[in-house]
Amino acid sequence: AFWGLAAVLLPVMVLASFHFGVTWDEKSRHYYGELIWDFYTGVRGMEAFPETGGHLYGGLFDLLAVAAEHVFPGNRYEIRHVIGAIFGWFGIVYAGRLAGRFFGAWSAVITLALLVMVTVAAIPQFAFIGASVSNDPLVILVATATLYWMLVLLRREITAPISLGDWSILGLLLSLVAISKLQGLSLYVLAAVVVPLLCWQRRDWRLFIRAGLILGLSFVVVAGWWYWRNYQLYQDIFAIGQLLEIEGLRTESQTWAAFWGELRGLRYSFWGLFGWFSILLPVWIYR
Repeated sequence: AFWGLAAVLLPVMVLASFHFGVTWDEKSRHYYGELIWDFYTGVRGMEAFPETGGHLYGGLFDLLAVAAEHVFPGNRYEIRHVIGAIFGWFGIVYAGRLAGRFFGAWSAVITLALLVMVTVAAIPQFAFIGASVSNDPLVILVATATLYWMLVLLRREITAPISLGDWSILGLLLSLVAISKLQGLSLYVLAAVVVPLLCWQRRDWRLFIRAGLILGLSFVVVAGWWYWRNYQLYQDIFAIGQLLEIEGLRTESQTWAAFWGELRGLRYSFWGLFGWFSILLPVWIYR
């Protein structure tokens, strides 16, 4: 039932992704992806990257989109939207699998997994993001896959070993989420809790050293260059200072009333807020 629903959902999401307009930043994101492709293929160096805010986005989605354009002929924007829809589908699947992992009874696993998958797929904002050109579907996919793999390791029998391959999968997933979007780094905080817990369960602190080396090496190889470039340009590996210069700082102190208003905006954008934050769903949906 789970994979049957997933199989039906995939073509629906892909076909829905064709009904789109080219948003204002898609051309710049495509150009930035071409620069990253040229960097990895040795055509250009880091000095070719313009300081136009591209570093504020994760570059993995743009890189994969350009790579797909070299393989599949067709309209570049249709290709990018289809990729976003596929990533969104994988995110839904892993959300369902993650929910199913919390229960041991097979009937409960199927029921909960289906419920979560249907709920996520039915959220209008998720459908909108999944059908658009954005790094969000990719970071959702990699983040849910990372959470799923952490749960797999935590639920493994204590007597069962954790191999170098297991740590390598976790390191790769964390590195991919780190280069997909800056917020993905928050999963390293969770990993800092999960890894010691796994070591404590097995009473083997050598696992901590092994895991730290593998996770650190994975980050350096996959995502390190991105953050090193930020440091070279801005003396800030996260480029947050550059972001604040572009977006601006608060001119007034934060108040509880203003904070509550921002939470309302967060709730609205979770369910559905389209256009340039100007097209709302019926008001009753947000209540």
